[in-house]
Amino acid sequence: MSEQEKTQQQADEETKAETEEKSEEEEQTETQKSETEKESSEEKKPKQESKEESKKEKKSSKKKNKRKRKRRKRNRLRGFPSMIYKEIKILNESDYFKENYSDDDFSIIIIATDMRRAAFVTSKNGQIKVESVMNKPEEIKSAVKKADGKIETDLETLLGVITGKVNPLKAILKRKLKLKGLFKVIKFVKYFKVVSHIKKQK
Repeated sequence: MSEQEKTQQQADEETKAETEEKSEEEEQTETQKSETEKESSEEKKPKQESKEESKKEKKSSKKKNKRKRKRRKRNRLRGFPSMIYKEIKILNESDYFKENYSDDDFSIIIIATDMRRAAFVTSKNGQIKVESVMNKPEEIKSAVKKADGKIETDLETLLGVITGKVNPLKAILKRKLKLKGLFKVIKFVKYFKVVSHIKKQK
């Protein structure tokens, strides 16, 4: 074999080795790339999961807030019960009322026959609570059973009795006023006098 052939053979072997090295390097880089891609995809997954979880949490919180709003709307007093509460809510802020009427423990239903809602009033531990009852036979019947007293009349007569402009006995005789649990009713009507007394002191 001539020197030229030998050198050619060496060159061929070197190029072969270089190509093999290159291919090995390429393989290594590819494996490294695939590993990094896997790692990045694995990192992305928990991020995506966390995003989904946060979205779910936001949705659930929105639903809870909607439910709360609905409850508030339901519990919010409207119409006639709201009017009664506005008249006597000052008693809940009064120390005079707490000192003198904390022993009172009774409930009374006030039915204004010409109004959509009735007012269920509870007096306990010097605090007044007013609830709304729909003016429907079934609901009124169950509320009357729970209550210790009842006032049933039209709005004009009721306001007249409360302010003292209408004589309750005359209203009863004219069948404009129906009462149940007279002593509890008298106690409740007195509250309006207490309200005027507190307002005068202020």
